[in-house]
Amino acid sequence: MTGPGPLESQIPAVSAADLRAMLEANPKGLFLLDTRDRAAFEKGRLPGSLHCPVHELSRRERDLPSRGATVVVVGEAGKRGAAGAVFLVLAGYGSVLLLRGGFPAWEGPVETGPTSAPPPRAGPPAHGPASGRE
Repeated sequence: MTGPGPLESQIPAVSAADLRAMLEANPKGLFLLDTRDRAAFEKGRLPGSLHCPVHELSRRERDLPSRGATVVVVGEAGKRGAAGAVFLVLAGYGSVLLLRGGFPAWEGPVETGPTSAPPPRAGPPAHGPASGRE
């Protein structure tokens, strides 16, 4: 087994307790992105999270916030969350955090069940070559 890659190891992690405090202080300043599979997402997720499995990120950039937003990536505690965070950094997002321990570490409120639409964006739509809109 190998350790994290060079870029992956540079992505800051946030603890569940610190994320909860951040959400309580300024929830409008954060965008929650859940990269787990649909079944896990529907079983439980952080309130207001956008579900976008890591393999769909490049196709669904229109659902993501502006590149100036702070994006917190939530995975299952394995590679998917880290892969999603790396994708965002490479796509030009300047403020990307990874939930340390993934969703299993979260002890705050959760939502369950299917969702029909993504939550509102944090800020204006994404721009630049990776989004297909300049």
